[in-house]
Amino acid sequence: MHALTEKLPHTSQSFSMKQSGYEISTEFLAGGNLWKRYRYTMYLNFQALPSESIDASRLRHLLGLTASQIADQSAGIDIPIRIQISQVTNGIEVIFYDKTFTKLYNLGWGEHEFDKGIDSIFMDPGKYTVRVKLLDAVPELANVPVTFEIGLPGKH
Repeated sequence: MHALTEKLPHTSQSFSMKQSGYEISTEFLAGGNLWKRYRYTMYLNFQALPSESIDASRLRHLLGLTASQIADQSAGIDIPIRIQISQVTNGIEVIFYDKTFTKLYNLGWGEHEFDKGIDSIFMDPGKYTVRVKLLDAVPELANVPVTFEIGLPGKH
């Protein structure tokens, strides 16, 4: 398969900002069809839906994506999360990544979707377990649909 048409690994899972201690765990198979080492980006995708209680302009402001904020890559409210990644070999998990974040960076946005980057990491081909924990509730975003994603943004 040609590198430009290769379907690269990507996973997406709903994530809640409502409750301190909320945690998700997902499996991730890194490497793609060509089984190469890639740099994967972890990010949160926020959606402003017309039926929800928060509109796109308010969400853009909260996330630090207005015209006056955009130059500051870490603008926006704090989102305290912890990411832990374990490589799984023969059923045994070995943690190789464990970091805490508060300020996320601007990754991209559309009319009703906004991405805040967490971190990027090189991963060798293989099976991984990714755990994401919300360390403190973010009430301003409690009713916003959010997904945690790992992969190459826009390449899935």
